[in-house]
Amino acid sequence: QKATGWQAPISQMPYWISGRSAPSDSTPQLDAQGRLISSVNGQWTASFTYKGTDKLPAKISAVQPKGHKVIMTINHQNS
Repeated sequence: QKATGWQAPISQMPYWISGRSAPSDSTPQLDAQGRLISSVNGQWTASFTYKGTDKLPAKISAVQPKGHKVIMTINHQNS
């Protein structure tokens, strides 16, 4: 917030990266495989994309009405 002047949805990211909606999210939507594909947190709407049948998202795009957008590309390492 200090750098940009607006508050990004940082506290939700640990949940979103693991493919789960945050406890404060509303209207989470799942795809046919049960993966989170969208969720709303306050003014932010997050969309999730996956590679193939992966269970964890490869990309999270969060947008809010004022035009602010946060896009996170994730590379999950297989253990």
